Amino acid sequence: MPWREQKIMDQREEFVLRSLSEEVPFSILCKEYHIARKTGYKWKKRFLDEGRPGLSDKSRRPDNCPNTLSEDVIIKIIQARHHRPTWGAKKIAKIIEKQGTVLCLTRKSN
Repeated sequence: MPWREQKIMDQREEFVLRSLSEEVPFSILCKEYHIARKTGYKWKKRFLDEGRPGLSDKSRRPDNCPNTLSEDVIIKIIQARHHRPTWGAKKIAKIIEKQGTVLCLTRKSN
């Protein structure tokens, strides 16, 4: 007997539809699909809010990164590196900060 192939989206949709029918207790249904109850509730909520497209995987990339340097600062670093290729990061950072540019709000102390 061949294995029954099923796509992830189909499995998630089947899970959600079965959970909505409430024929099987939710925790047992989650065990049957080898998922945590938290994940099951997440899929169920997404399905109710967004429909089938809500069951697709979402990006895990953060919305922003507070430690990212602005493009202007990056250009200043590249220019300093180009003019003084033997200087290290600490010296370049001090020079740029003396010019009035804030490189980082939090700095690790050594």
